[in-house]
Amino acid sequence: MPALQVATDGLGEPPGQERLERVERAARAALACQLNPETGGEHPLDSVVVTLVGPARMQEVNRQFHGVDAPTDVLAFRLDGPEATIGDVYVCPDIASGAPSPLTEELMRLAIHGVLHARGLAHPETARSRWTSEMFRLQEAVLAGVVL
Repeated sequence: MPALQVATDGLGEPPGQERLERVERAARAALACQLNPETGGEHPLDSVVVTLVGPARMQEVNRQFHGVDAPTDVLAFRLDGPEATIGDVYVCPDIASGAPSPLTEELMRLAIHGVLHARGLAHPETARSRWTSEMFRLQEAVLAGVVL
């Protein structure tokens, strides 16, 4: 199992230990779940960092790497280095708080989503196709397994 770290950066209010532990549990479940090689394949990771960030930091990362000058809920990167492959996931609680589900559950969902992207899964960009994609079905199945 890859090493996993959950961190915070630039948050106005600390998320609390219990919330961090639940985000970590969700990310571990996303690392442990089986992927269908036909839908993106398995791209092993040596380590993953999930960082909960404030909106200013999220906007900065989104602008730098995607050219979008606005914060978003989750961004995920796969860093293939000569000695290690790292998954780098950013989650913004301020943006996530606008979702209809409870905040802790949404943070867990976004951590899972980011880890699955870092592992090589993708989903369609159109709203309708995105929510019915195999990646989203897997994300929700993993979440159901850790929310209970």
